[in-house]
Amino acid sequence: LVIACVSGRQGLQTWENVARALANAASVVSEGGAIALVTQLNAAPGAAVASLSQTEDWQAALRRIRRDCPPDALEAAELIDAADRARIYLLSQLEETTVEELGLAPVSCVAELARLAQRHESCIVLANAQHVLAAAEED
Repeated sequence: LVIACVSGRQGLQTWENVARALANAASVVSEGGAIALVTQLNAAPGAAVASLSQTEDWQAALRRIRRDCPPDALEAAELIDAADRARIYLLSQLEETTVEELGLAPVSCVAELARLAQRHESCIVLANAQHVLAAAEED
């Protein structure tokens, strides 16, 4: 499990910073592992991210997003790439149904996050995850 915390005041709790944190977490999570994003995000997703809730085929959605180049194309691409590698959980101020529609697992409180960590063999926490450059150590 990689717990990626997006730091900063409300103005920094953006889908762009969530995507940066997600990319950093995805670079160190084990294949088939889990990423928990800890945010105060309350902004509705942009068009590209929101479109993911309307499709079962995220790879086709990614091709469409790359073709159309909406403003949040990078955020959607990072979400798709990370979801191919790991299960993604999101602690945010968004409605649970919004999170679920995006194919993410909602986390409603820190206690749920703690229970999630207990279910995994290992756990790493990335503080200020949108600003760090994480790298997995080779065995």
